[in-house]
Amino acid sequence: MNPERIGLTVIDLGLFQWTVILKTGMQAVRRTYAFANFEDASEFAAEIGKRAEEQQIFPQVFIGTEVAEAVPTLVEVTLADPDLKLEHLLFAQDIDGAYVAHMEETTDVAKTPAVHV
Repeated sequence: MNPERIGLTVIDLGLFQWTVILKTGMQAVRRTYAFANFEDASEFAAEIGKRAEEQQIFPQVFIGTEVAEAVPTLVEVTLADPDLKLEHLLFAQDIDGAYVAHMEETTDVAKTPAVHV
C-alpha cells in the first residue's frame, strides 16, 4: 500500500490512536495500550496472540513498564510489513475492539483506570 493510502485508510477505519511508521523497506502501524497491572496487560497480550494465530498476522507485542513496579503497564503493538496491506489495518481495528471488550470486562475503576497513551 502506498504511504499516502496507509494514512487515509488509518483515518477511514477510525484508527486514530495508531501511529503510521514509514522506514526504508518497512511500513508499520503502532499503538500503545495502558493497563493498571501486569496481569491485565498479559491477558490482553494473550488475546492478541490468539487473534493473530486465527488471522495469520503476527504483530510485535511488547509488555512492560518504564520502571519496575510502575503503573501503568504498557502493551505496545506493532504491525509491520514491507508492503502493509488492508488486512493489517483491519487487524489493528480488531485489536482495538479486543481492547474495548477487555476494558468492559474489567470495569472496576480502582483496578483499571481509563488511561490512554
